[in-house]
Amino acid sequence: MILPDPLARNDDPLRLQSEINVTPFIDVMLVLLVIFMVAAPLMALSGVKLQLPRTQAAAVAPAQPLVVSMDRTGAVFVGDQPVNLADLPAHLAGRVAAEPDLVVHVRSDRDLAYGQVMELLARIGQGGVTKLLLVAETGP
Repeated sequence: MILPDPLARNDDPLRLQSEINVTPFIDVMLVLLVIFMVAAPLMALSGVKLQLPRTQAAAVAPAQPLVVSMDRTGAVFVGDQPVNLADLPAHLAGRVAAEPDLVVHVRSDRDLAYGQVMELLARIGQGGVTKLLLVAETGP
């Protein structure tokens, strides 16, 4: 049995093309991708059209974060007021009870030992704080 040579040129115009041309398919997919990328943000912004009632109440101001600091001697401050490290959880628990979404910014001196900062973070956690940010300076 003689097999046809796959490398031989066959210029027969009646021969069927056996390869699939995927270029038009890719073009259509890219156009659909662009359409969805443009339409997706617009769908997120749309919502139920409402006419909200008017009120005389003032807008609610965003809560100011509570700053807890520890200086190089290990003294702890809540805002500008000195607080004993052992009393810090009780002090913060009262604040968290009044403001459940309380955000605490923690500042510590760069010369403090790692263990001292971890002790401060543990005491803040014991006070029920769930939102915590560590403050640092930017730059070299």
